[in-house]
Amino acid sequence: MNKQHVLILLCSGVFSVITGSTSTDEFTKQDLKLWQDEYMSAVKKGREVFTDPKLGTNGVVCAQCHPNGSNTHPETYPKFQKQFGQITQMWEMVN
Repeated sequence: MNKQHVLILLCSGVFSVITGSTSTDEFTKQDLKLWQDEYMSAVKKGREVFTDPKLGTNGVVCAQCHPNGSNTHPETYPKFQKQFGQITQMWEMVN
């Protein structure tokens, strides 16, 4: 599901909550809370994986080289990686 689909579903649920009109095919307040809790759980886990060196295999975190998810450039692989002193493939860099 892409961002646009999620936004449409969320907006329809918010509209239902605001207007007080609900039916079996609309989100309830409980549905919205469940969705928000699940979403934030995934966000928290993703942030941990991106920033916690204990969750990787080489003691380096993604955020060290890619603050805020920047500078990934997958199209430039294979390339020479100075930190390893050799040419590496993209799969070798994903940890």
